[in-house]
Amino acid sequence: MPALTFRVDNFEYKSRAMNAKTQLLLVRKTLPIIAAGFGEFVPLFLEVRQAGLKGALGDNLHRMSEILTPIAAEFAKLSEEDSWIILSSCLSLCERKADGADMWVSVWNPGAQIANGDDLNFDAMLMLRVALEVFRGNLTNFFPASLFDLFEGGKASPTTP
Repeated sequence: MPALTFRVDNFEYKSRAMNAKTQLLLVRKTLPIIAAGFGEFVPLFLEVRQAGLKGALGDNLHRMSEILTPIAAEFAKLSEEDSWIILSSCLSLCERKADGADMWVSVWNPGAQIANGDDLNFDAMLMLRVALEVFRGNLTNFFPASLFDLFEGGKASPTTP
């Protein structure tokens, strides 16, 4: 698999390919969340982002609660260890372009089990967005393309190393 490049907020990221053993492990750990309706939630989430919380929730609050309840239940079942396995497996493959320089810096410090950057360490949503792009880019073969077409934000694109 070629290198994966994507942008999240003001940073450019690249990810190495995930090995097959890790792919199977992550699919196994996340499949209950995806099967619980994550694919249905993403378009609704994007609508809320585009229309604003107030505008989109008016008509969709009941639908959102129906979709989110089983997803939240499955997400809550993930152990802390499994959550960190998923995050660290994705982030450890990732580098980001240093601000104002033409060099790449590893995103994850495996020994310390933290990101190499306070912006990631103190912003769980940013960390999840970066990890999700790596997940998406490495696991598209496991899921229908339409599920991953729903994601907005950092558009991942394979490039040659």
